Amino acid sequence: MHDRLDSFRLESRFSTWLYTVTRRVAINRGKFERLRRAASLDAENLPEPVDPTPDASELAERRQIAQEFRRAMESDLEPTEAKILYLHFVDGMTLPAITKMLKLENKSGAKAYIVSGKRKLQRRFGRWLERQS
Repeated sequence: MHDRLDSFRLESRFSTWLYTVTRRVAINRGKFERLRRAASLDAENLPEPVDPTPDASELAERRQIAQEFRRAMESDLEPTEAKILYLHFVDGMTLPAITKMLKLENKSGAKAYIVSGKRKLQRRFGRWLERQS
């Protein structure tokens, strides 16, 4: 309070000035403390590290699903459907870009192939997908 006494201008009661100064100091200290804690690399504030390596059974399941998915892409889908699904969901291409690149003549372009391919894959992997969610 001593450091800020020169800011008291006798325009209000001393208790009002004292309350205002005390409030501002408390708010500023709270902000400073939150920033200090956020910037601190103190071990007790850090979250527990997550082991990024999956266990053997999880890896085996992933491999099996990937093999099944490849088989489904080859056997259940038409080549154009498989190509479009790959370009869109793996390579991240937009449907208009795929339609233009593959010179698709149908009105809905690549979207029709996406809908058809997803429907076929849903029939094959539907139960597995339900277990995942």
